Amino acid sequence: MLLAREWPESFSEKVVSKAFGNKLCSYAISLEAWRRGLSVTILDSEYDRYLIESRKKSIVFNRSKCSLTTNEAVSFIKDKQVARKLMLTAGVEVPPGKLFPASSGDKDVIDYAEEIGYPVVIKPLSGSLGRGVFTAIQNQKDLVDIFKHLANDLKVKEIVVEKHVEGDDYRAFVVGGKVVAAVKRIPANVVGDGSHSIEQLISLKNKDRKKNPFLSKGLIKKDKEVLAKIAASGYTLDSILENGKVLFLRGKANASAGGDVIDVTDTLPEIVKESAAKAISSIPGLEYCGVDVLYDEATKRHAIIEMNSRAQIGVNMYPTEGVGRNIPKAIIDYYFPEAPIVHEKSNPKYIFDLDLALHPIKLGVAKSVKLAPIARQNINKNSLISNFYKFEKGCSISRIAEARIYKLSKELKVDGFIRKDKDDTFSMMVSVNKSKEKEFLAGVCEILQTKCGTSKKWVGLVTKGFRFSS
Repeated sequence: MLLAREWPESFSEKVVSKAFGNKLCSYAISLEAWRRGLSVTILDSEYDRYLIESRKKSIVFNRSKCSLTTNEAVSFIKDKQVARKLMLTAGVEVPPGKLFPASSGDKDVIDYAEEIGYPVVIKPLSGSLGRGVFTAIQNQKDLVDIFKHLANDLKVKEIVVEKHVEGDDYRAFVVGGKVVAAVKRIPANVVGDGSHSIEQLISLKNKDRKKNPFLSKGLIKKDKEVLAKIAASGYTLDSILENGKVLFLRGKANASAGGDVIDVTDTLPEIVKESAAKAISSIPGLEYCGVDVLYDEATKRHAIIEMNSRAQIGVNMYPTEGVGRNIPKAIIDYYFPEAPIVHEKSNPKYIFDLDLALHPIKLGVAKSVKLAPIARQNINKNSLISNFYKFEKGCSISRIAEARIYKLSKELKVDGFIRKDKDDTFSMMVSVNKSKEKEFLAGVCEILQTKCGTSKKWVGLVTKGFRFSS
C-alpha cells in the first residue's frame, strides 16, 4: 500500500539521484547554497566536507554538521551522561540513568535497576543508529545477560542503564532555536492485503523504499530478528497476511533497519518542540542538530533521549508518509540570510553534476573543487527560459562546430545540451536568460547552417554547463 507523501520540490528523487545514501546531506545543503548564489567548495572525495561562503562569512560543513558547532559540544552529546546532566540542569525532561564500567559487578547494576524500577534500557555510552541499544528490559536475568553481552561480546567499555520511558520514537530537527521538522519513527513492518505472502510484502515495500533518497539504503532484511518476529506472531514468510493486518518485523524504530517515518511537524505538541529546542541550548557550543524524543500520546509525557550533531536530514526530507521538510532551506536561511537570492526565486530544477565535480579529487589531481557559480543573469528563475528544440534533418556537427557553439554558450551564459537522436537528427535543450535566447539560437543555427524545427518548453532538470552527447 502506497501512502500519501510529498517531498520538497527542490530536492526530488531525480534531483538527488546521484547522492542517495551518504552523500545526501552534503549534496542537498550545498545544492541549496549554490542555487542561492553562494560559493561552494567540495573538500574531499567522499563529499563529507564542503565549504559554503558569502561575502560576509565562511562555514565548513561535515555532512549536516556546521563548523560553528564546537568539538567540545560534540563530545558532550556523544557522552550520554554528560549530556543528561547538562539537560537536567537546564530543566529538560530526561529519563534517570547511570553510567557503569563494563567491569561492574552484577549486584551494582541490579541494585540500580531496582532503584529506578523496571523496565529499563541498556545502551553504550557512545554510539549511533541504535547499535547496542536494548529497551524494555523487564527482569534481573535479562538485565545481567544483556549487560554481559555488551561488555563481553560487543566490547563496550562504558554502559548506561536508564529508566525505560513509554512512548513512540520521534526525531525533531532544530535550527535557529526552533523545530523546523519532526517525524515519528515506526519499526519495520508490512501491512497485509489478503493476497500477498509476507515475503512478497517485504519485497514490495523494499521496491518502494528504493525510490526514496533516504530510505533506499535502509531496506528490510530477512535476518534473524525479522524471522523471529514473524514466527513469534504465528506466521512464516509464506503466510498470506490478512487484509489491513500490520505485522511489525523489528522492535526498534530505526529507519536504517527498515523502519518507516511519518511527518508530524505540524502536529507534535509545542511542549515537546520546546523541550527539543531547550535540549540543544543546554549544550554549550551546539548550533543545531537532530533530537530524539520519546512521546506518549496517551499520557502526554515525553523525554529527550539523545542528540545527533551530524544527523541524517533525509529522515525529515523524505518521509514514508506526509510532507517532507526542506531542511537545507532552513539551514541556509538561518546562517546565510545575505545569500544573493531567496529560496522562492531559485530554480528548483537547476543542478550541478556531482560526478563531474568529484572527478578531479578522486583522480588525485586536486584536493578540492570549487563549483562554477551560477551566472548572475541566470540566478533568478523568473528571468530564465528553458526550451527544447529539434533541428531540421540533414544537420551534422563537426568538432569545429562543437567548439564554436561551446564558446558561444560560455559568452552568453547558456546551460543545456545538444544530442544526437535515434533517427540521426539532432535536438537541443537551452536554459538561458530570456534576453539572450534568440541570440544563442540564431548563432547555433548559423554555425550549423540549419534551422530549428519544432520547439517546446523543457520540464526536466538543467545541469550547469553546456555539453554534447551522442
